[in-house]
Amino acid sequence: SSTTLLSNLNISSVFTMSVASSISGAFNVNTTSLSIAQTLSGTSTLVFNSTGTWSGSGAVTMNTNINTAGTLTISGTVTYGTNTLTYITGTLVTTSSTLSITSSCTLNTVGMSWNNVTFGASSATFTLTTDLNVGGTFTQSSGSNITFNGADVYCNGSVSVGAAGSIIQGTSDFFFAGTGTWSGNQAFASKLTITGTYTLSGTVAIRGTCTFTCTAGTMITAGSTFEIPSSSAANVVINTNQTLNNFSAGTSTITLSQALIITGTLTYLNNATITINGFSLTIGGSLTLA
Repeated sequence: SSTTLLSNLNISSVFTMSVASSISGAFNVNTTSLSIAQTLSGTSTLVFNSTGTWSGSGAVTMNTNINTAGTLTISGTVTYGTNTLTYITGTLVTTSSTLSITSSCTLNTVGMSWNNVTFGASSATFTLTTDLNVGGTFTQSSGSNITFNGADVYCNGSVSVGAAGSIIQGTSDFFFAGTGTWSGNQAFASKLTITGTYTLSGTVAIRGTCTFTCTAGTMITAGSTFEIPSSSAANVVINTNQTLNNFSAGTSTITLSQALIITGTLTYLNNATITINGFSLTIGGSLTLA
């Protein structure tokens, strides 16, 4: 369906939608609750303006404001993309919920913390006009390059990123500030700082011009591999007082801001040329040269 607004549409209870709909016009759809099963699009602005619930499997792809004197509960998995999602004021209950981002969009949600946030968009760009706070799990599930530009991302729970060969890049800095697990070998190419306590699971990766710092946090690295992928031709900075388990690197220049200790195996990948500058490198296990 397609609807054009000539004034604000005010819904005192629940806006329920079972078919794909477009609502256009320079006006607001003011609602207490939203329950949709298909995509809600258009040029109008959706406003949550009272105590209610956001739920449903459908995606919201229109400008959306959370601006309520009451409480908005995020129920289950809700989906957003394309335009701008803004938090202005109100109490948000996000327990056990997931915000799924399915396409390039702008996020302006300072002053609140989401629970789980999943970025499933391939080759998308996300513009952060304010810091993004993730209280649950940060997930990148698409397995392709994604870009974060603008403000920073604060992960206060676990971090699960996609497949090898893909990159998380852009001008935004990432901070792992809580307690959780870092898994997945999609490589961070922007500034990455660990200030919390994180268990490295499997292979995790940095590349590009990444500056990796863990001086105020804790890394549990047993059984893990810290990698600079073989195809990256990276120029990375590593600044940590924590020991790493296995370390593998492709062609790269690595600057150590302080002494680095590897308790497992150091592996040079695919006939790589490695330049290591700065402080000392101690290998507690094996050295494998391709």
